[in-house]
Amino acid sequence: MRWSFAVFLIVSMAASSVAARTFEATLQSLNFADPATVLVEVVDGGGTVAATERLSLDPSLSPAGFQLELPGTYAVDLRVGVYMRGQLTLINFGIEVPAGDADVSQQNLPLYPFEHLLFALDYQCGDVPVRLQTSGTDAIALIGVQSVALAQVESASGAKYADADDAGTFVWTKGLEAQVSFEGMALDACVATLPPASPTLRAFGNEPFWSMTASGRTAEFVPNIGEDPIVFSFGDVALTGLSRTYRDTERGATLIVAEEICRDTMAGMPFPNRIEVTFSDVRYQGCGGASVELLARSEWTIERVGSEALPPDIDARMVFSRNGRISGSSGCNTFSGPFEVTGEGMEIGNTIVTQRACPPALMTLERNLLRGLGEVSFFDFLEDGALGLFGYESPSAVIVARPSP
Repeated sequence: MRWSFAVFLIVSMAASSVAARTFEATLQSLNFADPATVLVEVVDGGGTVAATERLSLDPSLSPAGFQLELPGTYAVDLRVGVYMRGQLTLINFGIEVPAGDADVSQQNLPLYPFEHLLFALDYQCGDVPVRLQTSGTDAIALIGVQSVALAQVESASGAKYADADDAGTFVWTKGLEAQVSFEGMALDACVATLPPASPTLRAFGNEPFWSMTASGRTAEFVPNIGEDPIVFSFGDVALTGLSRTYRDTERGATLIVAEEICRDTMAGMPFPNRIEVTFSDVRYQGCGGASVELLARSEWTIERVGSEALPPDIDARMVFSRNGRISGSSGCNTFSGPFEVTGEGMEIGNTIVTQRACPPALMTLERNLLRGLGEVSFFDFLEDGALGLFGYESPSAVIVARPSP
């Protein structure tokens, strides 16, 4: 038996002092053989998820839709995902609610297949993002800035993946919730989140200057500048340690994606994935993924500004969002501003700073921190794993930070 259903839900974001308006939509007709869960995220103009709501779909419900109360009159974006058998299957990440006073309605809201190279679930565990990638009984977990290979173990419920060498490192999924522990430290309760965007992997290499764009189960590969693209179609994926291997048996092509930092051999910028493509007996090596992901996976505690180490009682932190915003605290005032990461470097724009008065030594530290942010031209990771922000002519990092505990 197949079910045809939609869902009605209400998300209330309205503060008592702010007038609310309503967004109401009906979903397109959906046919499923199994129960499903719908997840809705409300994203504000700064790219922050302001509210989420999820609901297990009941096949006895009549096709309807969902209704959300939104605060004020500013524009927001809605992101909708439908999960089947624990896997994100259908999405619509492009629902724009314009600014204005009037309520907004949309009929037959479309949902699109969510295509991905590998089955993955995204969670938010307090302040720590977690991504679990699985294939059969093997898994790779990205826990904040850490990557770890896991294998499925017996569990009373759900699916549990653990480190064979460290029983204190595991991801235990139960529907759209999870328990995560890293090196014996339990993270806050984990809830499912929608991925930042549709997963498109872009990769490149130098000499020859090859490039690749992979989405879903296909990839467009250009062996060198000026050459025609070649389309690969991948079958099943195999996990080995921190690497994923995809094969196109018809063309004899292999793609390996490793979860380890890769540095561009020309610009020196770090990327989250080491990439290897083998085709026609030629091996192409390079980097892939978006550099900004390395910054956005954690909140960063600032340890040093220039040559000055911060005293242990100074809590200075910064956060980089995927949509190009930096925010943080100097230990005195808070600051925020734009930043941009390209394949050649990084730039932080003018920051807005609150005007709280603090002791002279702390104000001096704050001025040096803000000056250092303005000098940043690229970032990298030091030998001990710390994040270093570097200036144009600075042989050492102008700012050093570590993932916040």
